[in-house]
Amino acid sequence: MGTGSKVRSQELEGCDPLDHGPAYGFAWGNSADVTMPGDYVGTSGYEKIVGTIHFAVDPSDPRNRVIVDLDKAPTNAQHRVEFAADLYILRPKDSARANGVALVEVSNRGRKGLLSTFNRAVGGLDPSTDADLGDGFLTRQGYTLVWVGWQFDVSRQGGLVALDPPIATGVSGVVRVELTPNDGNPETTIADLAGYASLDPWQTTCHR
Repeated sequence: MGTGSKVRSQELEGCDPLDHGPAYGFAWGNSADVTMPGDYVGTSGYEKIVGTIHFAVDPSDPRNRVIVDLDKAPTNAQHRVEFAADLYILRPKDSARANGVALVEVSNRGRKGLLSTFNRAVGGLDPSTDADLGDGFLTRQGYTLVWVGWQFDVSRQGGLVALDPPIATGVSGVVRVELTPNDGNPETTIADLAGYASLDPWQTTCHR
């Protein structure tokens, strides 16, 4: 994403309402519906915030030219291309415990690698216990942990986070994917193609 993009609004589903967005461009959506207080994660004193973050990108900004076919996506009244992503945050419930630093992970395949990388946690896509936080290396120091989805072909299951991208119009082409089977099963799910509708599934070509 080019640096000419802006966060348009956020919809929070699992935390206490926030009154104001930061001064550097966040616009908190007036329609944000907070249905319940943030859930505590074990005895860590951390809460979960789950929601959706909305972006608006200027397709004419030179910094955004690296985004393929962005100029072919529909725009809003401000001539911006809009899209949204899942947002997942773990933060100290008591703000006095926060160290003022947020570690942001743009999640690979929708997962949460911060906990396994820094906290030695074993898996856990929706942390809810002390064990899910591993050895607590980051949480003991008061870091805020943030995950943002960025891949559209991730299935939103079990806590995976994904992206709802803009749809380019008038574009066609060949989509290719490489895979290495783990066994002799004649059927497999190719996740990289999940977001593409097949024109004719019986005309798929496989090259060995």
